[in-house]
Amino acid sequence: MTDSGEWDRAAGAIWIRTWYGNEASLGEGSGEDVVTRASADEAYLRLWRKALHPYQLHYEFDANMFGPFIFDDNDAAYGVAARDADDEVELMEDIPSFILSALMRCPDAMEGSSESEIMEEDDHTELAQSLLVVVADREACEEGWVLLIALNHRGQALHLRERCKAYLVWEQVNHFRDGGLPLDITESKENLMDYLDGNRSGDGWDEDEPQD
Repeated sequence: MTDSGEWDRAAGAIWIRTWYGNEASLGEGSGEDVVTRASADEAYLRLWRKALHPYQLHYEFDANMFGPFIFDDNDAAYGVAARDADDEVELMEDIPSFILSALMRCPDAMEGSSESEIMEEDDHTELAQSLLVVVADREACEEGWVLLIALNHRGQALHLRERCKAYLVWEQVNHFRDGGLPLDITESKENLMDYLDGNRSGDGWDEDEPQD
């Protein structure tokens, strides 16, 4: 486990794994295929490498994109019961449990959470994206579609979530850290899930061909 002293700064983006297999939670006659921890770990490793080693950039494999803000080593602390983490998100209400358990370990990770900003907040600040949460849930691990959730300064999940192809995680995180907003949050507050599929392949493991 990372020394908590390394968390005494704003994160910008954090990575949370929520899928560790389901062999321990399934009872007889559940009707769902059993996925062992070993199989889930193998799928997760594929996702991890794909997300942090985009081939067109020719970088060596590097896990430093998220710094110490990686929560993937404890299924009891970070796991969720739902097949997909998106099922756990209650918009503009309580902080999803798998996110709360991570933020409790790094309370300074949130940006824009000062008392003065909270007191002066308006509709604009309520919808402002303060932290990008990248979630490795079952759909991400097995199908390559990584879940992106934006939190406002209160830690509330904003109403639009998106899934991006695994190899685009690097781009989305860096765009967010450079001041970009990868999630197109609107004032309508309509609850939406969108897929970012640049080449319309429908395959989360696919990669667009590099341009000449």
